[in-house]
Amino acid sequence: MDLTITFAIILVGVFLFVRDYFSIDTTSILIMAMFIVAGILSPEEGFSGFNHPATITLGCIFVVSGGI
Repeated sequence: MDLTITFAIILVGVFLFVRDYFSIDTTSILIMAMFIVAGILSPEEGFSGFNHPATITLGCIFVVSGGI
């Protein structure tokens, strides 16, 4: 059952990326949220990428460049 749900979420994600209904970052977060709501990922697993130093550094760079 998890395989079917995962495949369906991936297909929806590919469709949203191709059709460009939402921006890429919104689509990515939406896909992550669908995996968490479906129970495929735990919230800790889903949000663990935001704790990586490279992600935090890129976020800081975007904030600084937006300020300049």
